[in-house]
Amino acid sequence: MKVGKNFFGQNSIYDKNYPWLINIGNNVTITHSTILTHDESMKTKMNYTKLGVVVIGDNVFVGFNSTILPGVHIGENAIIAAGSLVTHDVDKNTVVAGVPAKQIKTVNEFFDGKYIELQQSQTLILDATNISKEMQPDIYAQLSTAHGKAYIK
Repeated sequence: MKVGKNFFGQNSIYDKNYPWLINIGNNVTITHSTILTHDESMKTKMNYTKLGVVVIGDNVFVGFNSTILPGVHIGENAIIAAGSLVTHDVDKNTVVAGVPAKQIKTVNEFFDGKYIELQQSQTLILDATNISKEMQPDIYAQLSTAHGKAYIK
C-alpha cells in the first residue's frame, strides 16, 4: 500500500490480499471504512478473482463505514459521505453519498453550506486541545439541549 503525507486511516480495513494495489494521496482521512482491491464472487463457479487498483487522490475524506470497491479512482478534494458504497470513479471536487454512491453536490456547495451554518446557527466552537475532563459535563449538557452542535478546531 502506497500512502502519502498526512494520512489518517482510523480503524479502517485495507485489502490484506492485495494491498499493493492501493494508492492513497496526501492529506487523506479514512474513517472506519473498507478498501477492497479484489472480488472473489466469481471464484466458486469460474475460478477467477477480479483485481482492481484503488487510487485515492489528495485531500480526500472518506466517511465512517464506507466501502470502496476494486478499480475505483477517487479524484482530489472529494468527500465520500458516511455509509457510502463506492462502485465507480468519483470526480475531483465532488461529494458523493449513498448505496451505490452518487454525486450529491460539489465540494464548493458543501463548504458554502457549512460556512452559512457556522454563521447563522448557535454552535459551540471548541479548541480541541483544550477540552478538559471538567469541561465535558457542561459541553454535553449544552449539546443535549435543542439539538446543539459543536465544532472543534
